[in-house]
Amino acid sequence: MKKNNNFKNKSSAFRLNHRLFFLTDLVIIAFLVLPQFNVAVFAQEKSEQFLDPELEMAIIRQLNLEERIANRQAVLPKNTKELIGGEDVSGEWICFTTMFLNGPTGKGIMYVNLKQDGEAISGINGQLKHPFDPPSTIRIIAERTTRGLIKGKWYKGNRTHMMVLERQGISNSRMPSAQTWAIFTAVIAGDGRTATGQLVNHGGNYGTMLMVKREALADYQHLLTDEGRQAAEAQRLTGIAKLEAGLSEKSLQSTQTFWWKSDKNKDGYISYEEFPHPDWHRANLNSDEFLSWEEELIDRALRPLARQGEYQKKYASSPKKEWSSWHEWGIEKPDFEWLFPFIDRNRDGKITANEYTAFEGQVKTYLDKSVPKRNERGETGIEVYKRMTGQ
Repeated sequence: MKKNNNFKNKSSAFRLNHRLFFLTDLVIIAFLVLPQFNVAVFAQEKSEQFLDPELEMAIIRQLNLEERIANRQAVLPKNTKELIGGEDVSGEWICFTTMFLNGPTGKGIMYVNLKQDGEAISGINGQLKHPFDPPSTIRIIAERTTRGLIKGKWYKGNRTHMMVLERQGISNSRMPSAQTWAIFTAVIAGDGRTATGQLVNHGGNYGTMLMVKREALADYQHLLTDEGRQAAEAQRLTGIAKLEAGLSEKSLQSTQTFWWKSDKNKDGYISYEEFPHPDWHRANLNSDEFLSWEEELIDRALRPLARQGEYQKKYASSPKKEWSSWHEWGIEKPDFEWLFPFIDRNRDGKITANEYTAFEGQVKTYLDKSVPKRNERGETGIEVYKRMTGQ
């Protein structure tokens, strides 16, 4: 009788252990499968926000061009009361990089689905599965290979917010503990629809990175036409380079030195608190909270132009206020051909009546003697510069 009881006890223990192993297997399977299921459900629930898969992939092809990743959005939208999208990075992202072969083959385009809880970020990721297949075999974005997990942290900033993401492999029998595959660091645009940064991985690869919210792919449909791509080209950093080229080498160097010393927090902008110059508000063309590098370059070009007076003497009486191209402007004003990009504020390759009127108004402000010569502390511009730069 005692022997039978022992057998029953062992049999019960066996069944209990078998059930525990079975439950453990279920947990592991759920861990591996549910993230995929959640992505599918999430995409289904929010499908009305996304484009057709074939259209999505056509846009992804264009965004994956290396020069577009490296140069697009050189200056990110700043956080304002109207732009608070960078506060939460939860959602689906497409990540493009300049890593080797990514441009021509599409290999390495990442899908990332993030969930933010306070400052903590978690999620899943993987490479898009054969992203450049023919249209007849286009897969939905959520289909991916080389799957992994994401953990990271969101960092609050004064101008823009940041995030650091660690891409990990999923632990299995071959890799019992999660292994870090890559590190992503990114600055989040003020509208929360894009982020730019750098990434490195344990294979020794690195590159510039552009992250785009999946629903924000719709913002780039214009890249599918020649006209749209040309307009995007005009909006990129080349416009800033044209402004820099309009200054003499000596003037540009002094401007760069001033900017570096004045931009105390190195965020790419100068606030009035950083440099309370009496002319700060005059240089701040869009009247926002920050002075941009573009606005500083324009100020450096137009200020001496106004005070020298040569342009006004020759052309102020001309009734014409529109030019269809830089070429047309140069033919009519060959001695001031360099001035064109300083007036063409939206960089579309032409000067409109509104742009020229704004230019004329800005020039007049430099000659307005009623503009205060001292700030609230009674300091002149030179005194402010010496104090702020420690001279």
